[in-house]
Amino acid sequence: MAGTGVQIQSWDFLYNENRTAHNTIEYSTRELVVRRADPFKIILVFNVPIQSEDITFTVKTGPAPSVHTKTLAMFSASSASGNINSWSAVRGQSGSNNMTITITSPSDAIMDITL
Repeated sequence: MAGTGVQIQSWDFLYNENRTAHNTIEYSTRELVVRRADPFKIILVFNVPIQSEDITFTVKTGPAPSVHTKTLAMFSASSASGNINSWSAVRGQSGSNNMTITITSPSDAIMDITL
């Protein structure tokens, strides 16, 4: 998305929907807690109407994230489900300037997502 003028204005982690689906609704935290390998949805709101812009996600954790140690992953949103052994993002419903994305982590993911 760099250089296109498209920026994320806001996002919605759909806390109640995702926490219910992941059986984490009773956790006493304001953060979204989801289960590894189970998909969760987010809504991204952009500053301009979107068409087919390439949306790339980066997830990382720790002081020195790396692909080798599985503490860094980059993946793009697509229109179909990806490999169940890696991070994936699938485009869902969209409005003029928003899009629902379904994200799935691998079962051995050792990181969390922060936007």
